[in-house]
Amino acid sequence: FGTAEITVIGPAGSVSAGTMNIETGRLYTFMLYGSAISFPGFYTVKVVVSLPLDIWEGSAPFQVIQRVPFDFSLTISPSVVTVIRGGTAKYMVSRTFSDPSYTGTPISLTVTGLDPSVTSTITPAGELSLRTTDATPPGTYVFTLSGTAQGITRQTTATLIVEPPFEYTLTVSPISGTVNTGEKTKFDVVINLVSGKPETVSLGLSGLPADIAYTFSPPSGTPTFTSTL
Repeated sequence: FGTAEITVIGPAGSVSAGTMNIETGRLYTFMLYGSAISFPGFYTVKVVVSLPLDIWEGSAPFQVIQRVPFDFSLTISPSVVTVIRGGTAKYMVSRTFSDPSYTGTPISLTVTGLDPSVTSTITPAGELSLRTTDATPPGTYVFTLSGTAQGITRQTTATLIVEPPFEYTLTVSPISGTVNTGEKTKFDVVINLVSGKPETVSLGLSGLPADIAYTFSPPSGTPTFTSTL
């Protein structure tokens, strides 16, 4: 049996870290904390073991580095996503910590500023999905992503643009026509854009006897346009 006296030598001088009873042939572990190592810099821990018939000494150097206080930031990319109503917009959320040692700290994420019909989900990998429905009003939504961890809250914003689906109306005038056998008649076909991004509309006709020929001029177009049948 014996004792081990532990001393820490650092920038502020020598400080006793305590004395412990020991037995030969056993392994001991001790921790250093508190005022003995409160300053950044290089230190040496010295251990003097006193046994009934002998005294052993040993030392080891170590360094104390001042840790950066915990903090983090959030970013969303891309900053703007456009979807057709009923579709899903996807973003990537990045988390940056004030010190790499904080990587992996759980952050509670919430999304605000969207229409109630829009649902949001965030995967562990950071993929943010915003799912719209047929009830989502078209428009531009600047939403806020908030993250909270260890009592700290950080926010960032991005934009969701919801566009209505492509819709159009088709009218024919006059609504009827009479011709003699072998003659022809004309109708005006008007295709009006109702909503959404215009797309090409191709015109066709059905319900006539096989021996009646028809043409559209032009046969297709982007609303709003008029074709002659």
